[in-house]
Formats: sequence, structure tokens, C-alpha cells
Amino acid sequence: MSKARICVMKIYLKALIGLKFNRGDSAVVVEQLLMNRFSNFDDARIIVRNKRFKNSSEFRQWKRPFNIPSAPNSFYKDKGWISWMDWLGNDDRQKYGRKYEVDHDFFKHWSSDMSYVLGFWFADGCIWKRKNKNTYRFNISQNRKDQRLLEEILIKMGSNYPIYKLYNEDNCQIRIDSQTIAEDIFRLGGCERKSLICDFPIVPEKYVVDFVRGYFDGDGTIYVSKNQLVVAIGCGSHKFSKGLLNAIDKNAELKVYNVKRGGDAFWLTRMNSSNAEKFCKWIYGTSGALKMERKYAIYKNHMERKYGERI
Repeated sequence: MSKARICVMKIYLKALIGLKFNRGDSAVVVEQLLMNRFSNFDDARIIVRNKRFKNSSEFRQWKRPFNIPSAPNSFYKDKGWISWMDWLGNDDRQKYGRKYEVDHDFFKHWSSDMSYVLGFWFADGCIWKRKNKNTYRFNISQNRKDQRLLEEILIKMGSNYPIYKLYNEDNCQIRIDSQTIAEDIFRLGGCERKSLICDFPIVPEKYVVDFVRGYFDGDGTIYVSKNQLVVAIGCGSHKFSKGLLNAIDKNAELKVYNVKRGGDAFWLTRMNSSNAEKFCKWIYGTSGALKMERKYAIYKNHMERKYGERI
């Protein structure tokens, strides 16, 4: 370190935190004095615990006083450091933090809501094993304009987990840590990195419509062209697409003629006009069921404009 830089550091630290230096102090002395400004471990931990941070990210965003190090896990490594939970004081989560809850058995029993969420997960979800931990995380991502649907899904799952905003701020995500949920998803036909390899799961006939509605809300599209309703559903797995086509043919009593490849996905042949209307009438026929209101509104408004039919 140059003499000029040492001089600048001395002036800065003296003005900022009152450290006093002797003429000719070396860089080592300056660094040592700088390190000695930190409180001992016990005193610093009390200060931090009183802030009641929920996690280390909140601590790092905090505008710290100069007696608290920015990397306490390194500075106090041999001076009393135990863990971040101990440092923040939220090892007793009931007192210092928030304990997230979920119905871990949500996917154990078939219901309209369970089938819908399962279908939605097959479209826009994933399961992955957390690094350095023997636990799995259940994820569902969605555009922020449809965040309300994720909130409804959390309610149905009996969960108070937060919805996370992703880095690009256009999408948001549910993240639930549950080994039980992950095992049930695997049992029901899901898998890690499922997009290109998953098969259509075995769904009780009673709940096929809910599963298809959930999948459509995740990976389907609906729009009006020249006063005609158009519906299409995409999937990365050819096996899943064929199973979905068969489920619609059998349960909706309408013929979806083919599965075609388009780009990186397989698409059920676009359902135009009457077929699209029949499909929507089928999936939206249950009052009060979970659904994406934005897509439902396109169908509802089309029917009202074209037929004067209120739904």
C-alpha cells in the first residue's frame, strides 16, 4: 500500500469513526486499528439480534454501524461463531422469525384442487434437490400478472410461504421445502428435469378436467382471431402430449386431431371455433374451481360478444 493511500485511509477513518494514528504508522498498523473497531462477539450478537432479521440477506442489506463486521462468519470464526441462525437469534423461530407452514399431505388425496395444482405443476413447476442438503424443493413459477393465482394455490395448500419475485421482476415463484410433497409428486409421475421426458400421469376420471385445466392455465394459450376462439396447448414431452390428447378426446367428447412439433415444443393442433368453445365449456364448467382468471375472461367475453351468452 502506497504512503499516499495510507494517508488517505488515516484521514478517512479518523473523520468517520474517530480512530487515532501516530505519524509513520504502517499499513499493517492501520489495518489492525481498523479491525479492532469491531465489538467482541457477544456484544455484536446482541446488537444484531435486537434487529430481528429473518435471514442473512436482510443482515447484509442492513446499513451496519462500524463496530459490526460485514462478514461476521469470517471475522468471528474462532471467536465464538456458531451459525447464522444463532447470530440472528432466529433458532427459536416462534420468537424471532417466521415459521412457514404447508399441508405436507396435500398431494396424498385426490380432489379438484389437488388435481388442478398437480396439472399446473406439470406445466410450470419443478422439483429439485437443494445443494448440500438432503431435501427437495417444490417450485411453481408464473408471470407476475398472474400472481393472484399463486396466492390462491398457497391458500389451497394451507401454506403461508411467501411468493418470491425473480431476478428479472417479470416472474414470481412459489418455493416450498417439503420432502413429503416431493415424494408424492414422484409417486404421481413427476420427476426432476421433467420437461422433455415426463409421461401423462394416471388421474382418476373424476378429476381429469381439473388436471387439464391446471395444465392449460400453465402451458396453454387462448385468443380470439376474426371472431373465432382459438386454443392451443404446448408441451416439451411428446409422450405427455399424446396422453393429454387422449384425455381430452375421452373426457371432453371432442376430437383434437393431432400433435405437431413447433420449435422446441409439441403442440396439440389448434382448436378453432366450436372445438375451442367446447373445450373451454368443459374445463370451466365447475363453478368456483381454481382457474386463471385472465384466460377465463377471454373465453367469457368472447361468448358474450358472439352469442350474447352470459357465463
